Amino acid sequence: QVLEERKATIGSYDVDFDIDFVFIGSLHPDEEVIIKRDNIVEKVKIGELVDYFIESYGSNNVNGSEVAKNYEDIETFSFNPKTCLIEPMKITAFIRHKPTDFIYELQLSNGRKVKVTGKHSVFVKNKGIIEPIEVSKLKEGVKIIIPKKIIYSSINLDKIHLSSLFNYVKEKRIFIKNGNIKEVISKNNTFLSSKFDSRTLSKHNFAKRLPLDSLNNQVLLQLDNKEIGVNGSKNSIKTELIVDNDLCWLLGFFVAEGFTQKAYNNKGTYRYNIWLSNKDINKINKAKTIIKEKFGLITHIRLDERYNVYNLTISSYPLYLVFKHLFEIPLGSENKKVPTLIFQLDKIKIKHFLQGYLEGDGTVYTDKNGYTHISFSTTSPQLASDISYLFMTLGKETST
Repeated sequence: QVLEERKATIGSYDVDFDIDFVFIGSLHPDEEVIIKRDNIVEKVKIGELVDYFIESYGSNNVNGSEVAKNYEDIETFSFNPKTCLIEPMKITAFIRHKPTDFIYELQLSNGRKVKVTGKHSVFVKNKGIIEPIEVSKLKEGVKIIIPKKIIYSSINLDKIHLSSLFNYVKEKRIFIKNGNIKEVISKNNTFLSSKFDSRTLSKHNFAKRLPLDSLNNQVLLQLDNKEIGVNGSKNSIKTELIVDNDLCWLLGFFVAEGFTQKAYNNKGTYRYNIWLSNKDINKINKAKTIIKEKFGLITHIRLDERYNVYNLTISSYPLYLVFKHLFEIPLGSENKKVPTLIFQLDKIKIKHFLQGYLEGDGTVYTDKNGYTHISFSTTSPQLASDISYLFMTLGKETST
C-alpha cells in the first residue's frame, strides 16, 4: 500500500534537464540518508532534504515530478559496483512526486529495515557478478549486498571557539568575563563608547565583563584568558574547547547516562542543570575530571541511596547551552542522537565516543563459540541508527 501522499527521491529521468540521469526508484520520505554538505557529514531524512531544495531553489516539472538541481554540490554515500566500496558521490538531482508505485519495507536478517518503492534497485551477487535488481522482484531469503564500511575523510578538528557558538544562538545574556577585560576596554574605548553610555561601560569595567553580542571580532581577538558566563553567576566556562579523546568519551557517556534540565526554582527564575548518573563512582569521577579540565567547572556528586546511584550535577547556563546547541542533547531519552560533531571526527575519537557510551548503556559478552559481542540498549531509534553508522565507519557490522 502507499503510505504517504508524497515521497522523495535522489534519482532522475532521462530528459533534457541540463544533466543526464536514469530513473531508478524512490525512497520513503522518512528514510535517512548520509550526506556531506560543506565538508560536514550529516544524517537527514530524505524527504526533508528534497523539500528544502525544492522550496529554496524551485524546481522544473518533468513528467509530473518536481525536479530540483543540486545547487550546493551535496554528496551522498553510494555503492560503487566497480570498486565494491561505499564512496561519496555528488547527487545529480532531487525529485518529489506523487505515489506511482507500492511502498515495500525490506527487513534483513540483522534487523535493519528500509522503505522503498518497488522500482528501487538493490544489489545482489549472481554467479560472482554484482548486478541490480528491482525490489518488487525480490523474494524472501535472497541475499542482498549492504555496506559494511563507509570510507570518508574526517575533519582535523582539535578545538572549538565557543564565542562563535553563542553568537550563532544569539543569546543576549552571555558575557565575556575576566582575563584582560580592563585592558581591552581601555584600548577600545572609542568603539565601546558607541555601544554603551559611560555609566554602563564603567560598570562593565569594574565587573570585568562585556556582553558578547556587542563585540566585534577585532575586540574578541584581543581578549586573553577569557571566560563565558552570565551576569551574577560564578559558573563561567572556558571559551576554547579542546576536542580530544577525553571529550569524546564524556559525550558518549553523557548520551548514555546524562540529561539537561531547565528547572523552575523558588526565586521565580530558572536553573539550568547538567545531570549524569551511574552506579560506578570511578566513571562519575572521570566525568567530573574531564568537565573540570574542558570547561573549568566544579561539579557536585551525591549518592542516591534509594537506587544506589551516584548523581553528578552542575548548574551553569553557558554549559547548558553548549550541551543543547553544540552537542545537540535533546529532552527525553527517546529523542537521543549522536552529536553531529562526532560524525566529523577521526576513528580514534569515534572509538572513544563509543567507549563512553558502552560504559553507560552497553554490555560486553562472549558467546558459546568464543566470539565477543557488544550490546547497547536505547529507547531512541535515531540513536540506534547513529550508533550503527559509527560502527560502519570502523568496518563493524551491527544488528538491531
